[in-house]
Amino acid sequence: MIYFFIATPDILDYSVKKIIGQNGYKDRNSARAAVETEMNLMIMEGLPSPEFIFLYAYIVRQSGLLEDLEDDSTYIDLRLIKGGSGSTSTVSSLAISTGTYASDQTLVVGECFGYIIYITGAAVLTLPKIADGMSVTIITIGAVGVSIDPDATDKIWLDGTILDNGDKITNLTTSGDKAVLTYYSQDGWYASTNGWTDGS
Repeated sequence: MIYFFIATPDILDYSVKKIIGQNGYKDRNSARAAVETEMNLMIMEGLPSPEFIFLYAYIVRQSGLLEDLEDDSTYIDLRLIKGGSGSTSTVSSLAISTGTYASDQTLVVGECFGYIIYITGAAVLTLPKIADGMSVTIITIGAVGVSIDPDATDKIWLDGTILDNGDKITNLTTSGDKAVLTYYSQDGWYASTNGWTDGS
């Protein structure tokens, strides 16, 4: 059968959910060919919102062991597919998803899987707990002061320098400041910036 992992905006519980497919398949190739069909059925039946983002699919044997794919990988990367209903369901979340904020904001999990966030006013952006596959780009519009605050248990590797747990990073307060944050490890984020500093 096929196991799907989906990122959700749930900030009170586990943000990544597992959905177990209801069909069995005679072999690996049959299961691999059915991934898109099963995914489309979930989309058409209506996931709660476009913030539900498909992450990965795994093919699992009856014994519970993972089935390797033809290329020897163990999972299928689905991060170019957005959940929800209607025509937005098949739009790449990595390609077009953006947000704009002018004040303090706590980013939801879905925004940390490929979004570009534009900031037009002074703001502190709070990140959710790190999870494998996360990435988010922050860009300032105008000379505004912005800080990015990770979860208290997460670190940021700022342009190669490791910061303490929970330390935020702060921009240069110039227009067009950019920070690209990506999953580095279970301990935190890697931030590639144009000179942001440790905001402690």
